[in-house]
Amino acid sequence: MALGSDPYAVLGVSRDASDDQIAQARRRLSREYHPDVNPAPDAAARFDEVQQAYHRLSAARPELDRVRDDRARDDRARDDRARDARGRTRVVRDPGGGYGSATEASPGIFIQPTSVDFGRLTPTRPRANAKVTVAWTGAPPARLESTPGSEWWANLGSEQPATSCIVFYLRAHAHAGTRNGQQQAQFTVIFDDTTLTVQLRAEIQGEFPPGSRPDFTPRPQPGTGGRMAAVSAELRAWLVVILALVVLLLVIATR
Repeated sequence: MALGSDPYAVLGVSRDASDDQIAQARRRLSREYHPDVNPAPDAAARFDEVQQAYHRLSAARPELDRVRDDRARDDRARDDRARDARGRTRVVRDPGGGYGSATEASPGIFIQPTSVDFGRLTPTRPRANAKVTVAWTGAPPARLESTPGSEWWANLGSEQPATSCIVFYLRAHAHAGTRNGQQQAQFTVIFDDTTLTVQLRAEIQGEFPPGSRPDFTPRPQPGTGGRMAAVSAELRAWLVVILALVVLLLVIATR
């Protein structure tokens, strides 16, 4: 393919074509121009041109996706800053370190962020993670519940890094059972009598391996590792005692 050739024009797709559409165009043109089935003199050259165009787009695609995702995140950040400028904000602590501002969803109750965009989920990037923080200024809630998830996203669990805030860990994971296209959902937290909602978005594209399943393994709760280690040590001690008794009985039986 000539260096100046437009790979989109060669494949006959638009510049905003999805990975699926590009792959379908390549398969169709490959069948049409394959030298074994097309006797035309220029069939082999056209076949090679189609393969080169596809490989050029495949190599450039991750960078194009990254640029588009970055631009979308910047736009959402500007929208969040504009909303924060109109409403009250509160500084909340992130369990991974650092601090951020949260929007007051109800008097004395703050949430950050108010929406999550997991971006584009493809066979090469099937999953994405996000965190939602809820903070409060008064007494801790007597009732705190959250939605578990759905087909393409899940609530993996929560962590309380401070006495007045809690962090929920969310994951979106596309798989063979999910449909392609824009996905929307709501993550809901019930804080006593107050319902907090976070809008969730994702775009799923591509053909996922048959039988592939999402990884929605719950996060281990803080401190469970230490308790499990203590239980394992106790079991090992009992096994040693039982084994010693078995050996002693065998010795007595052989006398």
